[in-house]
Amino acid sequence: MDLLSCRILNALQDGFPLVHAPFLELGNQLGISGQECLLRVKKMKDDGLIREIGAVFDARRLGYQSTLVAMKIEPSRLREAAAVVNRHPGVSHNYERKDDFNLWFTLAVPSAEDLEAAVLGLHEAAGSLRTLNLPALKVYKIGVRFRFSEEGVKSVSEAGAGSPVKMAASPLPPEDVGFVRAFQEEFPLVLNPYRAIAEKNSIREEALFEKAREMREKGCLRRVGALIDHRKAGFTENILAVWQVPDESLMKWGENWPISRK
Repeated sequence: MDLLSCRILNALQDGFPLVHAPFLELGNQLGISGQECLLRVKKMKDDGLIREIGAVFDARRLGYQSTLVAMKIEPSRLREAAAVVNRHPGVSHNYERKDDFNLWFTLAVPSAEDLEAAVLGLHEAAGSLRTLNLPALKVYKIGVRFRFSEEGVKSVSEAGAGSPVKMAASPLPPEDVGFVRAFQEEFPLVLNPYRAIAEKNSIREEALFEKAREMREKGCLRRVGALIDHRKAGFTENILAVWQVPDESLMKWGENWPISRK
């Protein structure tokens, strides 16, 4: 990529403008036309570097409870078990890992449902030999940004304030449910994507902006921006590290772990 595409990609990860003509807004910031900005984004999407541009919601604040699940699956049945797990609508990420617990995924269900029962149901349906249910208790850090330059790439981590994970909120009112359904889909790559979303869902574009800002202030909407394929970005390895530390020093290591930013 040239320097201009690198700058576009950096800007898109920080946030996609909540304005009528977001590509024009980005183009003005970078000294190019909105049309050129859009064409460059489409090229990066076609190349697989950008997975999508869209909204990232906080599932718990939307009335969901979630957990990280680890399963020990007979290796010869791993694909079959993964397919069973993937059929659950609340499963977002699902990975094979190099461990006895070789299938790891995240699971979210509405607050009215029994999360443990959902995990047990998947355990039985997938034929897991052993299953770990690992819900988050406290968030120490969340979010990663990939910074691009003509010389290469480097990751920049965004630290979140350490805080307990709150229980799932009460169900959303109907007007918020309609907004989330409309806004969580991949944004169309056109000069006026918000107008296209509003027209598709029979709502006013200005009402869409108002609700998005309201949901962001409440913490339900974490951000709007580009999701990057880290492998296409040059990060070919992806590991899950698990540490066992004494309970009395958990806070210290959770908040101050020395992570390299290079």
